[in-house]
Amino acid sequence: MIERRMEIASLCRQLRLRNMARNMDLVNAGDNETFVLELLRLEAEQRQAGRRAMLIRKAGFHTLKTFDGYDANELKLNEIGSCTVALNAPVVFDPYKRNLTTGSFIVIDRLTNVTVGAGMITGDASAEQWSQVTAEERATRFGQTASVIVLSGNNAKQTAYYLERKLFDNGHAVTILEHATDELAMAIKNAGLLCLCLDHKTSATDLAFDCEEYKVDDIYSTLRSCGIVY
Repeated sequence: MIERRMEIASLCRQLRLRNMARNMDLVNAGDNETFVLELLRLEAEQRQAGRRAMLIRKAGFHTLKTFDGYDANELKLNEIGSCTVALNAPVVFDPYKRNLTTGSFIVIDRLTNVTVGAGMITGDASAEQWSQVTAEERATRFGQTASVIVLSGNNAKQTAYYLERKLFDNGHAVTILEHATDELAMAIKNAGLLCLCLDHKTSATDLAFDCEEYKVDDIYSTLRSCGIVY
């Protein structure tokens, strides 16, 4: 009996079934096929667990990390997260587990053409329960806090259009009201946009600039420092 066990252990080592000899005493089966099947299942499970532990050691992690308990509004360089992506046009895709090509994507900065991110698709989020669009979601989409900005002075109109172009080129959603009313300004602000009003302060005015004193770059820098755009 002992010699047979030693021979089994030797054969397992030769076949690189390193756990099978130890697992023989753990399996109780009524027939040979079930016995072999259970042994192979244990071998596969232990190999997978060993491989996972080896990868964790190589990565330098002291513990296995998951996304449980983590929530973030942004990802920095080389960080990984789970999110829902919204597009402005239909696309064809598959879950990454089904198709590695149509289940993955890259993110390119439309201003610099630099690749800034990559992702794997887990499924279609449209089946999830919908909710009303919030001000926070609009702010995140446009990278701005919806505001009514009043420009006054002799150069107000020219400054407004130059400022609109600068904001638009930097990915922000903005429009100009040459003949503003309180209702129109509030409607634009509630839609999550930046509203540039010419010579008309409204009850919703957040910032006001005299264009004879402030240039386009000065106004833009102020908007950034105040957190209006980011």
